[in-house]
Amino acid sequence: MLVIGLVSSSLAQKPAPTASVRPAKETALYAPRPDYPESVRKQHKGGAGVFVLHVDSDTGVVSSVSIQKSTGVAELDDSTVDCFRRWRFKPHSVPKKVIIPIAFKMINPK
Repeated sequence: MLVIGLVSSSLAQKPAPTASVRPAKETALYAPRPDYPESVRKQHKGGAGVFVLHVDSDTGVVSSVSIQKSTGVAELDDSTVDCFRRWRFKPHSVPKKVIIPIAFKMINPK
């Protein structure tokens, strides 16, 4: 199972009472989920991390992705960074940094 949570860096601060803050997921034009590589799943590995998308606010294009907290598994980090680089947002809809926590978890079938 893959769990993705989106947190805009502007949400970390309490907005002014009249301000309207929209979650990053609502303004994403293209936001595929990162792959959970088969080789990692076969080893029953998982992990949780936090990634920072650096967004060109004029175009909504992700210019780069940095790892704030690694998942602890290089293949998961690589898969996540590769995927998040392809994300696109509506122009002027998100701050220059969008923080995304993500978790890769193995679930035992019942």
